[in-house]
Amino acid sequence: MTPLLRKYRLITLLLFALLAGTIWRIEVEQAGWHGLIWITYFHYAIPAALFLFLIWANLSIQIELIRRIALNLIAISIAFIAVITLDLSFGRMFMSGPSALFYSPAKDPLRFLIFGDVILSGILPLIIALVARMFGIVCRPVFVVLSITSLIISPYFGIFLLDLFNEKGPSDYIHTIKSGYLLSLWFFSIGLVFIRHKHSTKKQRKLINPELIDSPD
Repeated sequence: MTPLLRKYRLITLLLFALLAGTIWRIEVEQAGWHGLIWITYFHYAIPAALFLFLIWANLSIQIELIRRIALNLIAISIAFIAVITLDLSFGRMFMSGPSALFYSPAKDPLRFLIFGDVILSGILPLIIALVARMFGIVCRPVFVVLSITSLIISPYFGIFLLDLFNEKGPSDYIHTIKSGYLLSLWFFSIGLVFIRHKHSTKKQRKLINPELIDSPD
């Protein structure tokens, strides 16, 4: 990351988060705002948001090319699992029509995924921090905790923003998603993991030069 971007890392994270939410909102508006239309199709705003996040995160880290590529592939895999989890969670949370009428939670082995968003809020920053550490990127625990806290309160803050800006539709969880506010808040919250981090020089030397693995400190 250039010195200028490093200095204003929090501001750039916010700008990228707002851009991701705006792309989502535009897509929802074009596809149709009414009802639960937003849950019936694939959102291209999701890979767009992931692409934006990877750009921002890659500007923050300083590792060699091969390990950078490996880290990005792992990040994409984690994002894929998270998106599938949220899709299954929202599908149960906002179920309507005949499927809701005949749905039996007792017979659903994945019924716990109705809390998928809460589960991800609690473990995703930890997973990201642990994976980053494997590549010599040490995230500060206080910002990992801050990320978790921010993810958990994001829906409530999104509802507050809906009221504040008098958005169309009721101020509820569904509309924090439809409006794009929740995507921006989640984007920003996850990025907090990398706001203050350091690069483990010792870890990087060991990964680059195998001969140093067993050498004394």
